[in-house]
Amino acid sequence: GNGSLTNQGTVVWSAGNIEQINGSTAMTIMNQSGSLFDIQGDLTLGAGSISGNYDNTLTFVNQAGGELRRSAGTGTTLLGWQSDGDNGQNFNLQNNGTVNIQTGTVRIGLAGTPAASTGTFGVSGGAVLDYGSGSHTFTGVTQSGAGALRLSGGAITFTGASTATDLQLAGGTLTVSGGGTVGASNLAFSSGTLAGAGELSVTGASSSWSGGTLSGNLRVASGGTLAMNGGVKNIGNGSLTNQGTVVWSAGNIEQINGSTAMMIENQSGSLF
Repeated sequence: GNGSLTNQGTVVWSAGNIEQINGSTAMTIMNQSGSLFDIQGDLTLGAGSISGNYDNTLTFVNQAGGELRRSAGTGTTLLGWQSDGDNGQNFNLQNNGTVNIQTGTVRIGLAGTPAASTGTFGVSGGAVLDYGSGSHTFTGVTQSGAGALRLSGGAITFTGASTATDLQLAGGTLTVSGGGTVGASNLAFSSGTLAGAGELSVTGASSSWSGGTLSGNLRVASGGTLAMNGGVKNIGNGSLTNQGTVVWSAGNIEQINGSTAMMIENQSGSLF
């Protein structure tokens, strides 16, 4: 309903879905510094079987020093879900502490008002943190671990200097704002749009561009490799700067409507 849960200790969510009630509009979970909110299972936070037209937003504020963890279950935990055309349970994550996905997939399936994060996202090998909805701003965030931070819908805007070990763009719009940088060890760009006046750089040997639209600035750093494979790759008004190795083996490159200029710069010592 319209209430709040403040955690200064440990909360373990191991069974039973969380559902909105008729007439509720807002709920807050405040995970304070030094506290732990642990998800243990393939669980859902979403709209239940209710009558009427209700749109509820649960805001999860993970304060600096707090931890939101998923430690059990190998399937998907769904945070935010719409039961039908009328009823939706939004989940807005504001992470200023640590999000720690140790297993399975955690998917933000429905998000409402814009949410901002400045903290750390740890994703263990084989695990995925999937943003599928909403508008999110990441300022100076760090993604660590061998798992993936994925955007599959909605929008993420990066400001300041951020880093990621495994970044996946599979839908939606990923924007690096002017003056912003994102340094990714590896990028899997299969769909969606990379946009913005800032720059996303890849440094590892396993990055790929197999689909989607490049309307921003992508740089392959010295020692990095980008495989251009898969299907059609669309280009807008952006740039691809190569200081490492680019291998284009499959899929045409095509312009999009309204684009006027695109640049590929193959710098000294690089290979395209």
